Amino acid sequence: MSSRVAHAAWVTPRRSSHVMSARPRRPRAFVPFAKKRSGDGPPSSKKRGKARGGSGKGDRSGDSSIAVRSPGGTRGDDTGAATILTPASVAGVEEDHRFEQFFYCDKTVKRITDSFVSLYARPLFLCNPSLAVAAQSRDMEYLLLDRDDRWKTVLPKGKYKRFELKQPRLIGASFDYDAVFCDPPFANVDLRALRNVIDLLAFTETQRRAPLYLAFLSDREDEVFRAFNPEYDLERKPPALGYRSVKAETQARIFLYGPKASR
Repeated sequence: MSSRVAHAAWVTPRRSSHVMSARPRRPRAFVPFAKKRSGDGPPSSKKRGKARGGSGKGDRSGDSSIAVRSPGGTRGDDTGAATILTPASVAGVEEDHRFEQFFYCDKTVKRITDSFVSLYARPLFLCNPSLAVAAQSRDMEYLLLDRDDRWKTVLPKGKYKRFELKQPRLIGASFDYDAVFCDPPFANVDLRALRNVIDLLAFTETQRRAPLYLAFLSDREDEVFRAFNPEYDLERKPPALGYRSVKAETQARIFLYGPKASR
């Protein structure tokens, strides 16, 4: 299991003027990712393909190289790779496409870090190692929650904790984060379940007030807004995000969603 993080003093977040004020306390209820609905049976491979609808980062519409993945997996399903494209690496860690692990390109990392991450004193990176590596290079306070234990040997002690989206656990006040940056696996994530995971993480008042920045597909933008608004007050933050080993036509559909700017 990952390293313990020392209890931190209360931190007043450095926020830009556009970040919204305190939200009402959010519900703590959690809906497991792997939970089956009553009466659901295992879908056929044909139905799975239709249901995915080209929604994953690893998806290449019409690309016969895409391996079929069992449904319901969330970076914990190792039954096949999302793509046969050559995996990229960050800080010596190679992408694991079986779990829809794709890293941002350098341009995107710089844009998100300069424009958004730098606004906060203690960001939490959920399934987002690209930004964690950038934060480390800038000597920032941060915590990475991810299922990939390779980061434990790459990042300094206390900067990484193992975390499964489908089996979330509280981190409590051990790291009093003031913003959440999440880049989930698109093809196998239920947005309402993801919302419950993010709500579940919030333990202190600072955590409950923390804004959310979510990377997701514009094709499913309405789903994003239904799952997270009005509490998180998300809007699209163009331009599209860039990844190291994702085809251009797929990258053009992926955007960062964050708190609305002041009008």
